[in-house]
Amino acid sequence: MLTVIEGNGVGARPVNRHKKILETAHRIEHHVLAGHFSVGQSLAKALTPIERAFVTERMFRNGFGEDVLVRVLAL
Repeated sequence: MLTVIEGNGVGARPVNRHKKILETAHRIEHHVLAGHFSVGQSLAKALTPIERAFVTERMFRNGFGEDVLVRVLAL
């Protein structure tokens, strides 16, 4: 059976979306490690909620603490 899920007019995602999310996650991590929290926050603001969740999970796995994640990724 095929189920159609409405995307609220979002349309198809770009083919390289996953790669761009990974690149953004890497950039956020790099800036946070350098102490540039405001740059990480700016990058995070451009993410959708599901992308932010992906980045959060990745940063948890890479050893970032909850306090850092809340500071950078919470809007």
